[in-house]
Amino acid sequence: MTKQHDELFRHLMQEASCYENLQEAARKKQGAIVEGDLKQLKMATDMEQSLVQRGNRLTAERYLLLKEVLKDYSDEITLNAFINRCVKNNRNDWLFIKKRIENAAGIIHRLNRENAMLLHTSIHFVQDLVQLFYPKDELKSGMYAADGTTSETAMHMVDYGV
Repeated sequence: MTKQHDELFRHLMQEASCYENLQEAARKKQGAIVEGDLKQLKMATDMEQSLVQRGNRLTAERYLLLKEVLKDYSDEITLNAFINRCVKNNRNDWLFIKKRIENAAGIIHRLNRENAMLLHTSIHFVQDLVQLFYPKDELKSGMYAADGTTSETAMHMVDYGV
């Protein structure tokens, strides 16, 4: 392998590692959402944001490395193009690292969709509870005394919207 190929391979290893760490952060975030642990959720989100920034930087750097290596091929600057055109030896190693990155990205995508659904469901659940128990008209809903009675006309606190 040439020096550029070695550098690109090391770079891809770092990128794969970053995405695998991002997977773990997304899993921790999911556990925190399910458990309702806001402290853990913040920690996982902060870790996730840091890893996303690092992943974006690594992806941009990979593009620049590929652009340099594939400068004679102006039509396509991708890892596939590089492997197909430039890799003669150790092809399986290159395909393995490519597959690692693709698998990690797929798992991250799935976990992010699941986390978004969990958050969406949690938020709507809380909003529904608030609508269910919060009076529609505060002036018409009476305050109860210590003995459980009120001097105002009883009003239903729940508006089913029917």
